[in-house]
This record gives sequence, structure tokens and C-alpha cells, in this order.
Amino acid sequence: MIRHLWFAATLAFSVGAAAPAFAQDVNDGWRVSVTPYLWVSSVDTKVKDSSSGQSVDSSVSFGDVLSNLSAVPIIGKGEVQYRRLGVYADVIYLKLSSKETLDRPLLPPIQAKGDVTTTTVTASAFYRVVESDRLNVDLLGGLRYAKVKLDLNIQGVRFGLSRDASKSGTEPIVGVRATQRIGSRSSLTGYADYGGFGGSTTTWQLYATYDYQWTPKLTGSAGYRYLAIETDRRVSTNVDLSGPLLALTYRF
Repeated sequence: MIRHLWFAATLAFSVGAAAPAFAQDVNDGWRVSVTPYLWVSSVDTKVKDSSSGQSVDSSVSFGDVLSNLSAVPIIGKGEVQYRRLGVYADVIYLKLSSKETLDRPLLPPIQAKGDVTTTTVTASAFYRVVESDRLNVDLLGGLRYAKVKLDLNIQGVRFGLSRDASKSGTEPIVGVRATQRIGSRSSLTGYADYGGFGGSTTTWQLYATYDYQWTPKLTGSAGYRYLAIETDRRVSTNVDLSGPLLALTYRF
């Protein structure tokens, strides 16, 4: 159960990634879009205690994370652009639950239940430094907010334990995004960002997608995304999330 709760907490930071940019017609007016997306992510993590030198490595697949969902997740992005300037907001809401029974020889079992609720919002502005009918390049800068809430309940025959805790933080991020047309309807997108700048938490991310514009208003995208989260404390953590990314963008 603790393994599942840890992965749920680290997954909250993943939404700091912007959803992909897509092929679009060059014009001088407004561009408004919304993008629901799915990241089929596996999680690899390493936790190290600096005082003892002990470390623990573990890995979990996307199916393990999916099986612990206890509410409908909300994952998506909205973007507004006017000429070369734009802003976007990316949000994720995820609630995971896990129940386990610990059997003990000659003793009654212990029931344990944990809930992790994560809410993450990324807000950023960008400036299009290159814009043409074949290539767009954006420079981005903004903030990433993440909140993790943990509810833990352990029950035995003669004892019970409940704990509620939450933690939140905000980190600045910078990034670059480029979209290269490779056909009348298709394009390739690359994205990279970095956040932390000397704080206790550092994050960086890369992704690449193939984008296909089904209609002037609707674009589908598929690719691969990698996110690294590193914390530098007495108990340090390195978390890598990676996997296929699917998205659908609708333009107004």
C-alpha cells in the first residue's frame, strides 16, 4: 500500500508538463484551444536516506496506478494566443485509494486504507520567436503548483491510527516548444522544460509527438513523454515517469 501511495504522490508533479503544441494555420488573430490528454505512464523511483546511506529502488506500471483510481481524473490544458504572445494553463486532479490486509501469525490481521488526492496547476506565458507556415518555436516561462493530500487509516483489534497530511509547493519553470510541419495536415512537436533553480525540488521534462490535423478545429496527437523529479533533502528522491502520450485538441 505504501508503494502505491508514494507513486500517487509523485504522479501529482507530472502535470507540470504542458500538453503538446499542434499544427495550425498562421494568422494574425486569436487562437483558443482546449486539450484533454492521457499519459500512459510507468514510474521508476529511488529513495535514499543520507544519514544511513540506505536506498530503495522500485518500479510500477501504468496498470498498477490505474487500478487504484477512486475518482474520475481530470487532466487537460487550455491555451490562448494572440499573434506571437500566448498563455496556457494545465491542470490535473487525481485521487487514488488502496486497501490492504496484513496477516500476522497467531495474531488478528491489520486493516490499512490510504487515500491520496493530488491537484496540480501549471500556468505559463510564451512568446513565439519563430513563426512561419512550416516552423513555429515558442519560449515559455511560468509557475508550477502542486498539492498532495494524504489520508491514512490503520485498524487492528485493539488499536486504530488515523493520519491526515497535505503538502503544497510552487516552482518557476522555463521551457521551449517547437512544431515542424511535415505535410499539409501533419507535424512533429518537441518540448522541453526545467524547473527548480536551486530549490529543494528540481523537475525537468522532454516529449515528442506526431500531430495530425483531422479538421481545421480538431487535431489528434500521439508521442512519448519523460519527466524527472528530484528532491534534495535528508531523504532524497529521484522519480522518473515515462510512457506514451495521447491527446486531442479542439480549437475555437
